[in-house]
Amino acid sequence: MRTTTRWTLVLALVASLFVTPVPSEAQQRISDQLALARICASEVGFPVRLPDGRWQFYDDCAAIYAAIQTGADNTDMRWQSFARAYSGRVFDQTLTHHRSWVAHLRSDGAQPNNWPTQRFVPQRDGTVRVLPHAPWNAYREAWLALYEHAGRIISGEVIAPCESTISDWGGEMDHERAERIGLIPVMCGTTRNTFYIRPSWARGEVE
Repeated sequence: MRTTTRWTLVLALVASLFVTPVPSEAQQRISDQLALARICASEVGFPVRLPDGRWQFYDDCAAIYAAIQTGADNTDMRWQSFARAYSGRVFDQTLTHHRSWVAHLRSDGAQPNNWPTQRFVPQRDGTVRVLPHAPWNAYREAWLALYEHAGRIISGEVIAPCESTISDWGGEMDHERAERIGLIPVMCGTTRNTFYIRPSWARGEVE
């Protein structure tokens, strides 16, 4: 009886070696729409609802999509492959920093993993005040609006109003580095980020 039990355990172990592993959440493929929406949430934030009920979007999201497309075209990569290479932290679900919830945003609007419960407010005396963070339900509709906006961008319904081709973007903290490496600023409408074109990719469109 003991021998039969031992062989049963051995066979079960061997069989388990040939079972196709289920991909983790971090490895599962997502749509370009969800990928773009996550990047936009990270780089721009959620839209604001206007008094008339409409959502106010900056032009950043459409410009980000265009910049990634330029990179994909010039490196012969798929759009999402280049997006993951350019904005890797947005896709890394193993991180646990204070904005790691962005990588867990979902198309169904469910609360993302790692949603914060506290926020930290610096005080003038150098201390930090700890306050409760707003619940996910306060942002859910704004996230879903951003997700739908990303879909309209990918379908071509919303196009970035950029003056020329763009390849990169960055915030104020990136201006010095962008200037140092020779990126050329490009106006892209009303944005929170600055957009650029690499000289080698300008194709004569920027003087």
